[in-house]
Amino acid sequence: MPANNLRRIHSLDGLKLVMVLCIVWWHCMPRVVFGYSLPDLGARCCEVFFLVSGFLEGYRHGLNYKFTFEELWLKAKSKLKRIYPEHAFFLVLSILVGVTSGKEWAVLSDSNVISAICNALLIQAWIPSFAMQFNGLSWFLSSLFFCYLLTPLVAYIALKAKRPVGVWHLLVATMACRVLLEAECAKHPDIYSMVNIHENPLVRLLEYSFAYYLALVYRGRLGADTCSKKVSFLWSVVECVAIGFALYCVVEFNGAWPRWMYTLVFSGVVVIVAGERGILSSLLGCKPMRYLSVYQMQIYISHAVFYSLGWALFPTSSVMAHVSLFVLIVIYCFAVNCLKRIRQNKPKPTVTESFYF
Repeated sequence: MPANNLRRIHSLDGLKLVMVLCIVWWHCMPRVVFGYSLPDLGARCCEVFFLVSGFLEGYRHGLNYKFTFEELWLKAKSKLKRIYPEHAFFLVLSILVGVTSGKEWAVLSDSNVISAICNALLIQAWIPSFAMQFNGLSWFLSSLFFCYLLTPLVAYIALKAKRPVGVWHLLVATMACRVLLEAECAKHPDIYSMVNIHENPLVRLLEYSFAYYLALVYRGRLGADTCSKKVSFLWSVVECVAIGFALYCVVEFNGAWPRWMYTLVFSGVVVIVAGERGILSSLLGCKPMRYLSVYQMQIYISHAVFYSLGWALFPTSSVMAHVSLFVLIVIYCFAVNCLKRIRQNKPKPTVTESFYF
């Protein structure tokens, strides 16, 4: 089915927004609430991010690629045009904030200069010691950009597979590679010292590819509709069970499960929420969520640097540091929106396009 005939899945945009807000809480708010230690929201939300990104790419584009170097260049250029200006801005701002705050990575040294160059080139996720330096959140852009670069290859492999059975085989093979890689890293940490399961682009590519192939199955079997379905009571129950089970696993098995098991659980949630036939997916895809999800990129990429800046401005007041974080994010989102409207000469922002790649 042509991509322009497919309905837009607003519920997944809303799901990504919720994940962004959870990550902001994890990085900037107390991790103990009413005496209860929160599970690792940062790791779990990042797993959902890569699954949603791969699923949406597979859903929107399917196998509709020309598989040429020109197409690859245009795709890379398009993605960089969206993400690099903000990445570069917060890289510079993080250096300035780091200098004023006395961060170790802000000291002029050979290692820090190399780290800054790797960050500027968006390759820092390949090197564990550099991945979290400067704006530590940009490792996500590094890994995701790598996934986007290899998306045509992922689609080409699916094209050569014998459909539809071949796609199912690819799902199994991709997850098997993901399981094996994590098991080997745990068994031989000395050999795989350069492979960090959280940031490594190859690990994330396997998750991304798994979701991409899952979207191909979805397009062929479940997603052939061109408009949203009406809310179904039965589907609402299915959504509640799936999301409830995922939350239970996150809370109950926090740190006990290998990370690939969360990937499997979350992939089921992504597929179910993408159907937009239940009450929870309808809430995730409602107009307020659609409007706010436009700014998910800005909220994500800015919050760590703005949080450090807030503490630099108010080193003795936790309240003022958090208030300044909120104010700076709002101002930044407003400024980006104004620039976009000026550039595109639009009278008002749209809720159908996201700045999030």
